[in-house]
Amino acid sequence: MKRSILLTGVLFVLVCGCAKEPPPAPPEPEPPRVYKFEPPEENTAPVPAEAIPKVPETRMVRADFNMDNLEDVAVVEEKPNGENSIAIYLQQEGMDELKKFYYRAVGIQPQGDCRISAIMSRKGPDHIDLLVILTYLDESKEMVHYRTEGKAFEEIRREAI
Repeated sequence: MKRSILLTGVLFVLVCGCAKEPPPAPPEPEPPRVYKFEPPEENTAPVPAEAIPKVPETRMVRADFNMDNLEDVAVVEEKPNGENSIAIYLQQEGMDELKKFYYRAVGIQPQGDCRISAIMSRKGPDHIDLLVILTYLDESKEMVHYRTEGKAFEEIRREAI
């Protein structure tokens, strides 16, 4: 009798106690971040090429981001508080034949406690890709892939590396 009660108790624990709860539903994916190019405003002074911050080659790329056949610049800018962002400078046409002038069209601000360790670009048939390598406080790295067809950068992929 005691044995059957013990056996019943063990079976009850095995059946009821080991039942797994269903896994939680995965979180809703965040909508892709979009950074639209702002047009130059009449009261915004043009930025001469020599005024664009000088940074190591891994933190600057040149490409035609707005598809106007002029070379534009993406540069990692660091603030005194340690935050960093990517500034997109679009070249202005016809300002001066001997000097290049740009305007700051958009800034891409990474999310979280990280620093931008490198940026790269790649030209596609009808778009330009901007690849950004982020390094977090725990030294983990992530690659963020942005794409533009001339009017905005849209985040299309994010992956740990």
